[in-house]
Amino acid sequence: MEENEQYVRPLAHFENAVLKSVLFLEGGAFPANIARDLSGKMGRNVSLAQVFVALERLEDKQLVSSKNEIPASPTRGGRRRRVFKIEASGRWALSITAAAFGADPFGGHHGAKALKEDPSPA
Repeated sequence: MEENEQYVRPLAHFENAVLKSVLFLEGGAFPANIARDLSGKMGRNVSLAQVFVALERLEDKQLVSSKNEIPASPTRGGRRRRVFKIEASGRWALSITAAAFGADPFGGHHGAKALKEDPSPA
């Protein structure tokens, strides 16, 4: 392995689910949306705290990035929100995790959109 290549280990179940949700939600991947998406898909209540912790871990691993966004409409009272985006290394981590567990890396409905881009890190 070259010096600039990062070793990516398979993700934990919840981090994998959060990363798939970020991929699926694209521009709308902010913590509240992710929690709603995961609650529906996992069939249990997923708290914002769980999502924030997982997103922080994923960001520390450089699998996702985030930016603060000011909503165009005043429905949220003009408060900023943090929007997350999957990075190439995040796509690679989904592939590694799927290979380790013998599953579809982007899972069912995520597949068509996810496979449009090369999952290998740049």
